[in-house]
Amino acid sequence: LAPRDLRGSVYHFTIFTLDRNLVCLDYYVIAMEESPPTGATAATDLEVPAELLVGTDAARAPLKSPFEHNIVINFDCQETILDFVFSRLPGLGEGNEAGALEQEVVLTECVLNPRASRRTMAELMFETYGCPGLHVGPDCTFAYAHNRVLDPERVRSDGIVVGLGHSASTVVPIVSGAPDLDRALRMNLSGMGLTTQLQRCLEVKHGKSLNRKDHPLSAFNLCERVKAACCFVARDYREALRGLGRMPLCECPEAEDLLPGWDVSAAVERVQIPEIYFQPSIAGVDQLSVTDTVEACCSAGGAPGWDSDLLRSILLTGGSSRFQGMPQRLQRELRERCRVGTQINVLGSADATLD
Repeated sequence: LAPRDLRGSVYHFTIFTLDRNLVCLDYYVIAMEESPPTGATAATDLEVPAELLVGTDAARAPLKSPFEHNIVINFDCQETILDFVFSRLPGLGEGNEAGALEQEVVLTECVLNPRASRRTMAELMFETYGCPGLHVGPDCTFAYAHNRVLDPERVRSDGIVVGLGHSASTVVPIVSGAPDLDRALRMNLSGMGLTTQLQRCLEVKHGKSLNRKDHPLSAFNLCERVKAACCFVARDYREALRGLGRMPLCECPEAEDLLPGWDVSAAVERVQIPEIYFQPSIAGVDQLSVTDTVEACCSAGGAPGWDSDLLRSILLTGGSSRFQGMPQRLQRELRERCRVGTQINVLGSADATLD
């Protein structure tokens, strides 16, 4: 590993090796100029050089990323990171003098990934690491297959998976158990964008920066935790805004500990930030909403009207799917647009953090 070549870079990737024992690796890696800051923790028990910071907190640091909307744009950094990972995973390439992989590998990629990016990744895995087999697919489709195994009665063979990810959101129809990627759609609405908007709103509202010398977390990390603890999706957005001034909302003790004196419990941002998925114009984003994208995906099969078979099993996955009220709100908006009697079932993932 040559960490000096990676300074200032952030990397997130997921690797599965198919063997008798399934090995799953989901890493965030950052190359720092100096030792990790006080309070930074590693997500694994691996020994990491002082120049590297490994863990989910590392992915939230405000450094330059080799990704652009989930698309790899720096394959030199990719190769160096894979060298670091494969050299520390036990059982990979044992007995192989050339150090090539003996297991097949599953790599996740974004929906509508450019062919050039996929081709370069395949060349890297086959020519550099001698991988005997490579399986590539969007992570949200793997999540749908996993939840179908856990709950086959509710997660049907025909359905839609809505992935509300960190860098982008995707909608993929599942037909007869297989993803129909020709009809898949992608949105530039993401959890990272929501956190950035929350940070901007709080700082403008209170007139001071969230970065504090007495706290180990950065402003982005603080807003990430506040968003997870306090934000929720309102069933009726306008009614929720009117009720902020006259009815108490649930308390957020964690947010009060992170941001003492900021009165986050009554802040309008608790409702406004998740509403961006349904009204992107709030953040100044010219995109279709999640509901519009699901409608476009259901109407793209060639036949006029909605594909009602897909609406019977809509699975929400990704970090933002954990917002309280997200499945109910999406189901309500879809029901208002469909014909009377159309069966609609919006489900949450069994464990969105593992998807």
